[in-house]
Amino acid sequence: MIAVLFHHCLDEIWAQRIEDFVPFQHKNSIVGNTQFEHLVTRFLTTGLLDEAILFHLLEAETNFAPHVAIKLLSSFCILYGPMIEQKCSTYIVPNFSLSYIGRQWETDGYLQLRIKVVFNNLPLPRYVFQLMTVALLNFDKDVAYPAEVFHNGTSVRHGKSATHLVHDPNSGSVTIQVSTPVETISSSWQRLIKVMKFIINQTTSVWKAACPEALVYCAHCLFKQAENPDCLKNPSWLSCFDPNQSYKIWLSTKVGELPELVTCTNAEFSKTGEPAVPKQLRYPCK
Repeated sequence: MIAVLFHHCLDEIWAQRIEDFVPFQHKNSIVGNTQFEHLVTRFLTTGLLDEAILFHLLEAETNFAPHVAIKLLSSFCILYGPMIEQKCSTYIVPNFSLSYIGRQWETDGYLQLRIKVVFNNLPLPRYVFQLMTVALLNFDKDVAYPAEVFHNGTSVRHGKSATHLVHDPNSGSVTIQVSTPVETISSSWQRLIKVMKFIINQTTSVWKAACPEALVYCAHCLFKQAENPDCLKNPSWLSCFDPNQSYKIWLSTKVGELPELVTCTNAEFSKTGEPAVPKQLRYPCK
């Protein structure tokens, strides 16, 4: 079943499929040679797989009923969907997208809340990083957020905020960032940590030898676009974080009351030598 999408001779297999193609019917519509070749080309360049093509391959090349096969492929985070696109159902297989996320996500939004997870010990297989993209899309599967999918991650918009996931198999790491306005910093910190834990749980369930190490970046340093942003390695509060519990961020609750200030390696200090970094930019939860 997996070999339908992934094979060491994939180019030759798709070329043979196009050559041997016979028009077929899907949901009262005929898929002809030209449309089939167009949909195949789109899939092999963007990772967007039309339902008609997926059903056709599963019916022709496997013994699984399409709905059963898709459920299995989805459960292993190999594909995501369906999404309704111009009245057609489409699935996402990130591995086939030829586009990459640039650097623009790093400064997206007013504030950037960021955690980098480095997987030590035995290196993760490259395919596991592709599963992370689908895992993030599954995290929001009940909400129709607009998403962009790339070979090395995804960007998901939700209201005025956005969640970016960028993975790098060469360094064995994945970076998760929630770009947020100030007024939603509390919920954005919680979302970031929930997503991070979800991705780690999904990854370690597939690759038991993974040894994740979390680097929580200082949002003040990122806001200042510091060359070497400060970060905390596996802070104690991170392991104690309960996603089902409501956490209060260190925000001012009274009019005119200033937030507690802390320091970081790129902190600015007042004339009296006091640190000038709002605590909520450095430590997400009590």
